[in-house]
Amino acid sequence: MLVVIDALRADHLGINGFTENTSPVIDGLARRGVNFPRAYSHESYTMASIPSLFTSRYPVDHGVFHDRPGVDKLSEEEVTIAEVFADSGYATAAFVFNPHLAAKYNFGQGFDLYDSSKIGLSGRTPSERWETAKRIETKSLEWLATADDPFFLYLHYRDVHVPYVPPPPYDAMFPVADEDPRAKKRGESWSLYKGAIAYTDAQVGKLVAAITARSPRTLFVITADHGEAFGEHGRRRHGNSLYEEEVRVPLIFYDPAHELRVVRGEAVGLVDVAPTLLDLVGLPVPPTMKGRSLRLADGARPVFVGGAHGRGAIVDGDLKLYRHKKLRSLQIYDRRTDAASLPFVEELYDLASDPAERVDLSEKRAEAAAELRSRLLAFEATAAGRTPDAEPLDAETIERLRALGYMDEN
Repeated sequence: MLVVIDALRADHLGINGFTENTSPVIDGLARRGVNFPRAYSHESYTMASIPSLFTSRYPVDHGVFHDRPGVDKLSEEEVTIAEVFADSGYATAAFVFNPHLAAKYNFGQGFDLYDSSKIGLSGRTPSERWETAKRIETKSLEWLATADDPFFLYLHYRDVHVPYVPPPPYDAMFPVADEDPRAKKRGESWSLYKGAIAYTDAQVGKLVAAITARSPRTLFVITADHGEAFGEHGRRRHGNSLYEEEVRVPLIFYDPAHELRVVRGEAVGLVDVAPTLLDLVGLPVPPTMKGRSLRLADGARPVFVGGAHGRGAIVDGDLKLYRHKKLRSLQIYDRRTDAASLPFVEELYDLASDPAERVDLSEKRAEAAAELRSRLLAFEATAAGRTPDAEPLDAETIERLRALGYMDEN
């Protein structure tokens, strides 16, 4: 089964070096399974990253972006991992409480049940309005009670996504003494973010216990669709850049029947998840999928990230080249800047010595930057470049997106 925790940064898990106790359950699963501390989402927002996870194709291939009015729909010509499982006799279900992933955008391809019903915008307290983890657990276990084996289940938790409103006692578990009170009032404080991680972690523990009691051989994959910024590089939230805080995500494979205890340190991408899952259960990987199975350590290879707003990045070993344009606004639905008229900016980082990407080495190591640029441009030139249909934004979707901070009030 596939568990996606929206907006969860890789570096905010104890297993990846975080010093506060935000994730004891997930850390335990990672220690008994396979942990990839250098995993990358292929964009820094949900609408572009989840199709890459489903199809094992890059954003520049499937073309699902937010670069135009309306919301892009996943093409029915794309082959998703759920379709492969369904065609192989698996019962398939998804519980997804994110307006970007509504069924009308074709993300339900291959699922017997794709529950994208509205959660949020109602409830007595903020935490009740935005809580999804407990409800996801309830709905998924109800479905499993009547489903046959084998099954493929996709759960998308939204509790770590802004607004961060974890219930007590998680809302006061990680105080930050000098935190801006305005950030906490907006529901986007770092202390509440950590509390939301801890709350979701506890709920994941309950879910894993319930599912393994029913099906002891269930394989779990835990990841995120993107990370979250807290002022690094002058940005907050996500969708704004391809810096590490927004694109490096957790990736953990846990099989309760086997104590693997493996850490894989090479850079990998979420396009590798679907081929790995299919390989592990003995199903063929469709030729359309561009990722690789991570079951065998067959050497590191570059990871390509980006595609929206004319930006892209390549991670090769410890080096990362980030090529982008300095847009005035990167609000997902605000495209007032003419990006075509702006020059590209290139930054080169050594992630081993500078994981926070503070020292740009593009001039000092110009030859390495040129080599990575050449490989990035060659990759982008060979992409399929699909332009899917777009679904107009209806009033309800606009309301939900505005409540999540994706749209301005005017």
